[in-house]
Amino acid sequence: MRLIKRLSRICFILSSLLALAASIYILAAPVNSITAQSSERGALVEETTRQVSWFAVQGWWGIFILVLFAAIYAGNAYFGVTQRWKLLAVGTPIVLILTYLAGFSIGTYYLPAAVALLLGCVISAVSHFPRWRKRQ
Repeated sequence: MRLIKRLSRICFILSSLLALAASIYILAAPVNSITAQSSERGALVEETTRQVSWFAVQGWWGIFILVLFAAIYAGNAYFGVTQRWKLLAVGTPIVLILTYLAGFSIGTYYLPAAVALLLGCVISAVSHFPRWRKRQ
C-alpha cells in the first residue's frame, strides 16, 4: 500500500516538474520562425527566415500563459500529494482540457506532464479500492 501511494506521489511531482520544464523550454528555445520577403518590381529579391523565442513573439502575455500552466500543474500536484481528492477531481479535467487546447497553439510540450498527472490519478484511485484496504 505504501508503495502504491509513493508511486502516485512520484507521478504527481513528476507532472509538476515536467510542466515546469516544458514552460522553460518553450520560453528559452527558439520555437518560432519569422519570414520576411522583399521584392522589387513584383519579383522576389530576398527571403529571410530567422528563429525567434516565445517571448519575442508573444511578449509578456506569453510569459503569463507559461507561468499559468506551470502553476496549474503544480497546484494539481499539491492536491494529489496532500490527498485533497475533491480539488484534484475538479482540477485534473481542467488541466487535461487546457493541455489538449494548448496542443493546437503552443504545441504538445505539456503532454508528458498530462500523462504523468493522469497516471497519478489512476494510481491514487486504485490505491483506495476497498478490497486493497482489507489486505493491510
